[in-house]
Amino acid sequence: SERERERTRVQLSRLKEQMMAEQDEEEAKIGSVLDAELSSAREAHEAQLRQLQHALSMQADAAAQRHAQELSAARTEAAEALAALHKAQQLAAGLEEDL
Repeated sequence: SERERERTRVQLSRLKEQMMAEQDEEEAKIGSVLDAELSSAREAHEAQLRQLQHALSMQADAAAQRHAQELSAARTEAAEALAALHKAQQLAAGLEEDL
């Protein structure tokens, strides 16, 4: 009877150890799966971030080019207006001399 109890106690102890080992294994598997999913999500997030940075860079470049073109057009227009003003002043000066 005492022997039976001891044997049952040993069996229960082994079973408990086995169950704990299986639980540890299962937790390790779940941890590995979660780590892989997290890594995959990070990589996807980083790829999206790179795409957004590239798109912003392209938009900034396009905006800078538009600004440069607008500035160049404004300078050309100002130079033409200044040339027309000088020409008008010369004509006015010539008319004054004629008077």
